[in-house]
Amino acid sequence: CGDALRVAEELESIVDVAYLDPPYNQHPYGSNYHVLNSVTLWDKPGLSKTITPGTKSAIRMDWRTERRSAYNYKGEAVNAYRKLIQALNARFIMTSYSTDGTIPLEDLLRANAERGSVRIEMCEYKRYRVSTQRFSRKPMNVEVIVVVDTQGESRSSVDELMAKILATEKDALQSHPESQYSSKNQLMLFGET
Repeated sequence: CGDALRVAEELESIVDVAYLDPPYNQHPYGSNYHVLNSVTLWDKPGLSKTITPGTKSAIRMDWRTERRSAYNYKGEAVNAYRKLIQALNARFIMTSYSTDGTIPLEDLLRANAERGSVRIEMCEYKRYRVSTQRFSRKPMNVEVIVVVDTQGESRSSVDELMAKILATEKDALQSHPESQYSSKNQLMLFGET
């Protein structure tokens, strides 16, 4: 129950594994996990018995506005992540992130490489969209788990890791039906079939 950086700084002994899942964008996680947060804080927020404008999703308004973290801001996320990675006293640090994240992947990988030996696990993932019917120029992304062994030395460069991620994302996009449809329509615009 606390700020991740403060908790990391207060660790008195080394932990085996630290798992990080920072917000990818401007939306604070508290708005998604507000029920768990309310149980943890036991702050017993008032709840309306009727649905009113702005409350349909039942997400507490204070979690949308007052409890945003540095990870929700493009200008602050990289520095917050770098400080956290440096402060963690853990043998292994695992970070879940996405090619759609606020923190540029190259910066995220570099911060990990400064701590030790880095490897990545990847999975193609259907990109979240508010409207599934609306066409998307980027219907897929890649979810990445960055694993750093803080007692090892890097075997892969940041450039090599980036190349793997970008190649996986490119393959995912090229094989998605929306991308194939988009390419076909672009060719038809230029009189080719």
